[in-house]
Amino acid sequence: MIPVTHFYALHGLSDRVRQGIFADFADAGGKHIVLTDHCVAQIMTDTAFAQKLKAETKAAGVSFLDAHAPFGVLSDLCLPIDEYRGLMLTRAKYAIEIANLFGLDTITIHVGSGMPVYEGKTDVKLLCDYTRRSLEELLPVAEKNGVVICIENIWSPITTAERLLEFIDYFKSPWLGICYDAGHAHIASKPREVPNNANKCWGAFGLPVGWDEQTLEKLLPEIVNCHLHDNHGLIDEHFLPGKGLIDWKHVMGLLKTAPKIRLIQNEANDGGIAERVRCFDKLMEL
Repeated sequence: MIPVTHFYALHGLSDRVRQGIFADFADAGGKHIVLTDHCVAQIMTDTAFAQKLKAETKAAGVSFLDAHAPFGVLSDLCLPIDEYRGLMLTRAKYAIEIANLFGLDTITIHVGSGMPVYEGKTDVKLLCDYTRRSLEELLPVAEKNGVVICIENIWSPITTAERLLEFIDYFKSPWLGICYDAGHAHIASKPREVPNNANKCWGAFGLPVGWDEQTLEKLLPEIVNCHLHDNHGLIDEHFLPGKGLIDWKHVMGLLKTAPKIRLIQNEANDGGIAERVRCFDKLMEL
């Protein structure tokens, strides 16, 4: 059985509310929680928060299973603005160390989020070069900490299946893998009746969209973890599977054959805790 871990927005909550959420997941049969990007960012500024999370999850009988590094325009690996790259890399290294602190062996780090158009720099090759430079610094840290960096498909010309696999092939490292995001792949799969996130992103680069309905099939041999959530093909809605248009029988049938997969993450952010756990219990039966 591939273990399932559940996303929940834990930032900005009181200790009592957070403890209640962990207890509710345990009561619903949800064993694992995602160490979210906001949790990682908070630990960067307050190490004591890590101690709290460890104690609270242990008391509730749940555990963290995977992590997500902070992301955004100035936090992604393709960042081409040299004056900020040192800070970005320091934070990424710290995120890897935090994952190790919790005994986790995967962390998702974005190559580029949404429309990474920096100060007019829209050259895809340039942004890929910066990404490789980032990974050259981060992979030794990943190896030292025993954490696989998982780079994620989005709807950008620098995060297509082909681009991500080029990074994998370039490094040939056991510490670099793929995070397959089903919702992102669906948005980038084919044109819709109105422009969607992919149209807007590729258009910002001055490029026609490279639609691809085979993202999962192409990435399958290198998938280490995944983000599963549903949408209607236009925006990143993060619905529970079954509330959008993704063919989940097809997705799950393939994911269960992925040779390197370690976990499946519920990255939906709608529905109550019990509903989320039930939904993924059923999804795993497909």
